[in-house]
Amino acid sequence: MKIFLIYSILFFFFSFFGWTLEFFFRRFFSAKKWMNPGFLKGPWLPIYGVSACFIYFFVPNKITSIVQIFGSILFLTMLFLGMEFVVGLFFLKVCHIRLWDYRNVKRNILGIICPKYTFFWLLLATIGFFLLYRFRPYLDLLSGNKEILSVCIFFIFVFFFDFFMTIYRQKRNRNIKKKFLSYFSFLGFSRNKQIKRKEEEKEKNFFNST
Repeated sequence: MKIFLIYSILFFFFSFFGWTLEFFFRRFFSAKKWMNPGFLKGPWLPIYGVSACFIYFFVPNKITSIVQIFGSILFLTMLFLGMEFVVGLFFLKVCHIRLWDYRNVKRNILGIICPKYTFFWLLLATIGFFLLYRFRPYLDLLSGNKEILSVCIFFIFVFFFDFFMTIYRQKRNRNIKKKFLSYFSFLGFSRNKQIKRKEEEKEKNFFNST
């Protein structure tokens, strides 16, 4: 239960932190407007929360050398990059949703990953590594708080409700879109068929009159 609570705290805190970071980043740097940077309705980006959990898992209890620091940060950066690619590709191919779009950025791969934003993952991995290494003892203390446990359980229910409702809405919208497209294509086919039939009747009447 202690480990579960620690990972829950990290997941929800950094999911909200990542959402806030991208919310202001898109307003002032990329999109130049206020917009929800996430796929879900709530103020959280799970990829940041999962990244924080990975950092906590790989952060050692004691740092013994600079090589260990650089190796850990480099490994975490590559892990985050791979996670970004897998998640982005999954939503693009399976759910037909592009969570982020790097197609206008140089040297991108399928518009999902690119060198420019890999640098930001490196920066976040570095900050997260030292931050969680420094505050690891305090997380152990928080894990014994029953009030925090109740709050985390509440957010877990809210998060999964948001997730499944979002998936349901996306699926329903796609089904409605398909129905409309099939309906209008049927109308277009019927209309073209009627026009063709009228033209054939005109030609037939013309030859009969002659």
